[in-house]
Order: sequence, then C-alpha cells, then structure tokens
Amino acid sequence: MHTDNPTLQRLLQQTLDQCENILIVTDDHGQCVFANQVAQTIIKQSPAEQQPEKAPIELDAQIQTLIKERRSRRIRLKTQNQSHELFQRYQKLTNPDQTQPYHLFIFERLDVNSNESQHYFATGGLFSRAGLQHYGGLVLKQEQPLILLVLNIRSFRFINDRHGHRIGDLLIRGLAYRLNKQLPDHWMSAHLKGAEFAVLAPQEELANLAQIEQFLNELTHKPITCDKTPLIVTLRAGIALFPQHSENIGQLLNQAETALTESRNEQSGSIRYFDPGHNRQQNQHLELLDALKTGLSDQAFQLVYQIQQDAQGLDISGVEALLRFNPAKAELRVGPNVFIPLLEQSGLIIEVGEFVLRKAAEQAVQWQQQLQDQINVSVNISSIQLHAPCFYKCVQRIIIETGVNPEQIELELTESALVTEPDKAERVLRAIKELGVKLALDDFGTGYSSLSYLKRFPFDRLKIDQSFVRDLLHDKHDLEIVRAIIAMGKALSLQIIAEGVETLEQRDMLDALGCDLFQGYLIGRPSPASEVAPLLGTRLL
Repeated sequence: MHTDNPTLQRLLQQTLDQCENILIVTDDHGQCVFANQVAQTIIKQSPAEQQPEKAPIELDAQIQTLIKERRSRRIRLKTQNQSHELFQRYQKLTNPDQTQPYHLFIFERLDVNSNESQHYFATGGLFSRAGLQHYGGLVLKQEQPLILLVLNIRSFRFINDRHGHRIGDLLIRGLAYRLNKQLPDHWMSAHLKGAEFAVLAPQEELANLAQIEQFLNELTHKPITCDKTPLIVTLRAGIALFPQHSENIGQLLNQAETALTESRNEQSGSIRYFDPGHNRQQNQHLELLDALKTGLSDQAFQLVYQIQQDAQGLDISGVEALLRFNPAKAELRVGPNVFIPLLEQSGLIIEVGEFVLRKAAEQAVQWQQQLQDQINVSVNISSIQLHAPCFYKCVQRIIIETGVNPEQIELELTESALVTEPDKAERVLRAIKELGVKLALDDFGTGYSSLSYLKRFPFDRLKIDQSFVRDLLHDKHDLEIVRAIIAMGKALSLQIIAEGVETLEQRDMLDALGCDLFQGYLIGRPSPASEVAPLLGTRLL
C-alpha cells in the first residue's frame, strides 16, 4: 500500500477510527504519535489533535503510566465516572526505514457480562480456562520468561463434606477475590474448575521456591471467612515454565496440571515443577490405556490358570484363573500389578471382568466334559465389579449361557471390596450365593475388620496371604498368625487355602497346621489351559 496516497490515508484513518478498541502508537521515547478516535475520546483529545505534525498528542496520565511498561496485561482504566475493564496488548513495530522502532498498544474492552465474551470469564471476574488460553497466549508473544502455576485447595473435599457445598462455593469465591485483589496488575489469574486456579506471572518475580512459598503464604495466611465460618486453607501448586517447558499456552497448562497431579501423589511437599521425564511416562501411560481399551477386540487378554492342590490326597482339585495382557506391541506388555489398576481407574474392569468370568466358566465346562470330573475355577472380582448395578445379573447370565455348574465357580474378593457400602455388598453376595456360586475372602489378614467380615458375609473359603506364608518357617509371628487363621477358619467351617507355597517344607508345615489347600510355584506356575489340563485330577507329590 502506498501510504503517500491521500485517499488511502483517509481510508486507513477511517478504518482505525471505527475500531472499537483503543489504539495508541508511541515512538521509542514514549511520545504518542497516533491515537484513534476511541482513544482520543477517553484521553479527552479532539480528532484534529491526533495529527502528529500539528502537535504532540498528550496522553492521559493513567495511560502514560500503563504504556511505560511495554507488556500485555489486564488493566482497569478510570475516566470521569466510569471504570473500564481492558486488556492491554503490546506489539513492537519495526520501522521499514530502519530508524527507531514504534510501539503499538491495543486496549481491548473486557465485558464480563456480555454473551460474546462470557466464556472467557469465571468466578469473581477471573479469567476462565478459555480466557487464560486466549489472553495468556497473547502475553506469551512478548517473549518474556513466564511462570504458570496451577493451584489447588488442599482437602477441599473434606471441607465440602464437613461444612457443606454452599460453604465450599463461598470458599472458592473468597480465594478468587483474593487473587483478584492481591496479585500485581501485570499478573494474570484464572479459575479453571472446582477448587483449581491458575496464575501467570514473570519468572523473575517468582524465581525460586522461597518466593513461590511466600506468594502462596500471602494468599492463605489469613483465614477466608465463609458465612461467619473462618477457614484456614493451604494450596498445592504445579508449575510449568515459558519457554523452558513449552512455548504454547495450552501445553503449559497441561504440564502444570500434570505437575499438580504429581504433587498430590507425594506424601510431603506442596510445590512441584513439571518434569519432562514424567511427561514421557504419562504418554506411555496413555498409550497403554489406549491398548487396554482395544484389548478385547484385539484379543490381547488371555487367561492362565494356577493349580490348587488338595492337602489330603494331594490331588489337583481346582485352579485360579488369572488375567494376562499380551498386546502386539511388546513394550506395552506389563504385569497385572500395572494394568489391573488401570482397568479399574478407567472403568474398563466391568467389561474385562465379564470376559474373564465368561471364559473361566466356559473352560470349567470344557474340562468337565473332557475329564468327567468337576474342576473348581476361582475368579478374582474387583470392588468396582461388585458394586456395579449389573453385577448380579452378569453372573446369573453367564451361568445360564455357558451351562456351567454354579458350584464350580468361586468368586474371590479382597477385604477392600467390602469396605464400600457393606450393606449393598452383603445383599449382592448373598444373592449370588443362592445361585450356588462359592465365595472366598482373598489376601486374608492384610486388611481391616477381618473378623467382622467373616461373621457378616457368606464365605466358603479363606485364602491366607502369601506374605504370611513366605517366612512361615523363620518368623514365629507369621507362624502364629497362620496357626490362628487356620484354627479360626476351622471353627467357622471354612476351607483354608494358602497362597505362595514355594517349598516342600512350607507345604508340610501348613499341612501339619491343618491347611486344606495349597497354591504356589511349588504346586505349579500360572499356565495356559492346554498345559494345565493334563494335571487336573492327578496326584502331585
């Protein structure tokens, strides 16, 4: 565009004057060389005075103060009887003739209540997540090193439970108010969700842990009064740095949230910086989760069986079905201690658990047809499965559809599965027991209130945890615990099975104490059904 063309100059002037935002250009010395009509209205200049060749443009004292710091930030501007919420955007302009640079300031109106921009704002007028990503992205363009903190109110769930959700909501508003009032004008704050907030600030002002801890303490050292209830709160913080960790505001936010999650998992410490190494682990975690989601359709889940030996005749009378995960990608092949918690956390355990129970029932039917003998199959059931609304019907449907004798199926539950809603758990287990299915209490002795569970729930078997069996011959405390469990089980007419039996000496000691069944590497390692079949019904010495 040829700027010496008068017509184009007038067109450009009209275009800038019609802009709703305040536009100001200064030279390198801070002298205003251009202000559009909106700006001149606010700074009380007439349009004629905007021409730099006629006279310098005198800016309002507030604006002069604001543009001294060449940065993008949220500001408040007072004119006569009005107060304006604005976002000050700064951009350095390169002069084509290579002389001194110019500086552009765009003051964008922030209307918290307008429908168009409402999604940019949250509690107490703070930016929302969308607002932080939009306006925070503009701040990043300044190329000034920045620190992003994602803050979380510790024990917020406890506060909600103790004082009620209304007090919890007031607490969130109270902290939002403090962030609004106490933070420097050039910092940016946002309410992300629930009890989670974010702060974007220059790195030089929060350069180390001591400064960050001081900032958090200044926010929370005084109680926040919520409806006459004073609450003392503490904060956790996850931190990401610009540009060290990322140059994208969305990625920075995700990284700070990842760091916050890591800080929650730690027993001590409330501040954690984002660690790229943890990010790689998170990516692997997500990749594994994706593989688990398609595990059934990809036929990546298989069952293996560990045989159980009867103490009296040393016959193999039953097996425990164990789940294994064998995806095509070798690096995703992890053990049950890794993938089962993921299945539970993601809710996939409901579908996968049904697959396990169905396959185990089908295998029991197949073995009975081959051997003309009843082989008991034990299946582990998670707490999530037990408390799922469809669990009883799932068990009933599998029994009907597979034709398995219900007495061949045993469901193993840990004590932790009974802690949540014990009344409901009891009703479900008694209904399943009426189908003919057997019940076993797994890992007995490692949880809480074991005796009350034995009295309340209709178990057929107790499984002694392998942690007591391992040092049975060398630790008198383990020996006495095992002796007591067996004696108690016998008094309650329960069968006792010991897990983790690895030596003949352990088996002999357990036999002498009155244990009914043995399971462990001495008896057999978990193996595919085809390898287990020849052992079933046989006698192992």
